[in-house]
Amino acid sequence: MMYGKKMVAHAHNEKLLIHIFQDSLAALALNWYVHLEPSCIKSWKDLVNAFMKQYDYNMDVAPNKLQL
Repeated sequence: MMYGKKMVAHAHNEKLLIHIFQDSLAALALNWYVHLEPSCIKSWKDLVNAFMKQYDYNMDVAPNKLQL
């Protein structure tokens, strides 16, 4: 959420969005980002898709209000 607020003014600068994205990551997610093959990330959309592919399982794991 903080990344989004920080970068909203730069929404059209994909290279900056991709470069600064790593600052919003920690631990395993940062390790994942550092080991991405640079040739597969040519645009912000590529990075979003790679991130979602890596972490979409969290969408199924997170409990909803009824489950809590």
